[in-house]
Amino acid sequence: MKLAKGFFCLLIFSLAAFSQNTAPNSNGNVEYKGRFDLENPREQIKTYKFLDDGKSLLLIGERHFQFWDVENREVLKIVPHEIASNRKSGSWILSPDGKKLVAFNVVPLEDAKTFEFVVSVWDVETGRQIAVFDKEKHPEKAGKFSKDGSTLITTDNPLFFVSDYLYEDRRTNVGEGIPLGLYVGNSKVSFWDGETLEHRSDISLTDVSWYFLTPDGERLFTTQGEKKNLLGIPYSTEKADFISIWNTRNGQLEKQVPIGDDRYFVRTRKMQVSPDGKYLALIQKSRKRDSDDRLLIWQMDEFGDKPKFSIKANPKISDSDLIYSPDGKFVAMEAGGKVQIYELETGKLASQLRKAEMPDLWLANNSVAIDIDEKKIKAFDMVSDRAIYQRRVVYEDYSTTDYTGSPDAEGNYPTATEIINFTRFSARKDGDAFLMFHNSSLEVVDPTSGRSIVNLITPKYDLKKKKFSSEKLIYKAGWAVDGKYIFAFNSDRTAIEIWQYLK
Repeated sequence: MKLAKGFFCLLIFSLAAFSQNTAPNSNGNVEYKGRFDLENPREQIKTYKFLDDGKSLLLIGERHFQFWDVENREVLKIVPHEIASNRKSGSWILSPDGKKLVAFNVVPLEDAKTFEFVVSVWDVETGRQIAVFDKEKHPEKAGKFSKDGSTLITTDNPLFFVSDYLYEDRRTNVGEGIPLGLYVGNSKVSFWDGETLEHRSDISLTDVSWYFLTPDGERLFTTQGEKKNLLGIPYSTEKADFISIWNTRNGQLEKQVPIGDDRYFVRTRKMQVSPDGKYLALIQKSRKRDSDDRLLIWQMDEFGDKPKFSIKANPKISDSDLIYSPDGKFVAMEAGGKVQIYELETGKLASQLRKAEMPDLWLANNSVAIDIDEKKIKAFDMVSDRAIYQRRVVYEDYSTTDYTGSPDAEGNYPTATEIINFTRFSARKDGDAFLMFHNSSLEVVDPTSGRSIVNLITPKYDLKKKKFSSEKLIYKAGWAVDGKYIFAFNSDRTAIEIWQYLK
């Protein structure tokens, strides 16, 4: 397997954070804050949270909560807990303020063959259990806090939130709102006060194909897909006729807004709410003529039966995703082979690009668009509509042949391909830099030139094989505290490396 040569034009003495032989150093662009782990260095970190504007770091381990002083790399407090004691651990969610943890655990019964879900709430400061949900009234299996922590929603259907995890590590962020994209069946959804955990209300939903919980936790937006069957397997289609808006305080259905009828339909996987939660945009497809397709834009705090803007694009709208600018001011779509960019506040066409691709990453004060392919990225100047650079990126797969199966008419046996390494991306909030990382490399990149600002983790070079190693060092990397810090989980999720970004 040949790694992309251009990606590895790296200095031999670059920073190698997870190497045992090379200690990370600081330079003018970043300051290394240290390696942060739990008291037991083999204990896995399930989640984390920066507190006090990044001054402290909370690590949630399988057996301990641990608080770190980030600046001085000092342990502030170690709190043991028994969340996973004698239990098969399930999903754990941390409140946005880092004070409470809700655990959805699968607990074995006495026969050791059957299990039940137990939902418990824990005080992170003390490690004590402070509440247990009544499993008869509320057999919950998954949950989610609103962004401000004021509302907790839970459900008895574990598939309801499955796409949250699938979308968590997507290569780029195209907006908010989670398309479920699969048959989820009936779901009982419960609403709770995020602070007191007082139960508010319950609602019953069927075949939810998309949902969005408003940042203030006051409203839940859902769509219902059409139930179909494929080879005996039921599923919910992505087409929806209306958006239902639920009040999370009393569980009342406030309104249903039509988005599909006998003339138009909407693909819910392409519905997106802007990053700031202020706008919802979707493409309404005509059942008869592509030239009648429309871009619809709603203002979320004034969500009426009719959208704020209904835009009939010229030329016709392609089967395009909607991509928002990070500041939530613009939305882009593809129409007639061109990228059209609309201002959300006015609904006006702000620009039209003929050479640029749809911006998987939208950077540098909305002036640079980066199109991500499997093995390369291409950057475009969105002002002058010209290509400015391209770079190779790492993408490795491995194919195997199943000789136990039956060959086809030409004698070929079935093969399976597994992706073993690929490059992922994370943009800084203000768009002045982005991360490129894969199994064994973490790099900060200048979006205007494509050049490396700093290499934080570099792969080891195998002198015998004369190539860079693809040993997995990194599980996940990204930005934290609005771009103040860069973090990287090691491959077994037992430690986090942190750098402060100084530019």
